[in-house]
Amino acid sequence: MTTNSKSLLRHRLKESAAQCGFIACGMTPVAPVADWRQAAVRRWLDEGRAAGMSYLLRHYALRCDPRLVEPSARTVVSVALPYDMKPSFAPDALRLSRYALGSDYHDVVKGKLRQLVERLGFEEYRVFCDSAPVLERYWAVKAGLGWTGRNHQLIIPRAGSMFFLGELFLPVELEYDEEMESRCGNCHACIDACPSHALTMGEGKSYFDARLCL
Repeated sequence: MTTNSKSLLRHRLKESAAQCGFIACGMTPVAPVADWRQAAVRRWLDEGRAAGMSYLLRHYALRCDPRLVEPSARTVVSVALPYDMKPSFAPDALRLSRYALGSDYHDVVKGKLRQLVERLGFEEYRVFCDSAPVLERYWAVKAGLGWTGRNHQLIIPRAGSMFFLGELFLPVELEYDEEMESRCGNCHACIDACPSHALTMGEGKSYFDARLCL
């Protein structure tokens, strides 16, 4: 594939992603997860900060190398779909997280990803949405969608952190996006606002303990 065709396909992917309802779309080459990220995730798991999410230890080698998930993959396309930001609750009703409202997000995001590849005529591909051993936030950062904030969530400019992530694995190389630098600066509002102190600061870094999360 020539440089021009790679650039054109990248443009068509982003354009079609927007038409499918995604608020962000980026591409990055398939490669093993960086050693520092592997070590950080493993340390978080070994320290027990993942609470009941022990399933994250299963297939850990696959999480660290997408080529083991799909050997033919050459590109990770990362996308974001926003939550329903205008839920309506009766004054005395139980409040649910916005992400839990509406249809099953796994089906919605993967359905939109399939629409995306159908628009472009791909015959070989894999789509994921919290449905495979894939480090979604890591690949979203690598694809330039946003940065990992002190709340340990992906933050997308002008969109915050309330969205679902999905991935499209393609067997072709494209023109790729650049990573975005953190824009948190000296802000620690998320840590100050955390009611259970699941988010903390220490030695200039933020820490997340799922055992304390509401």
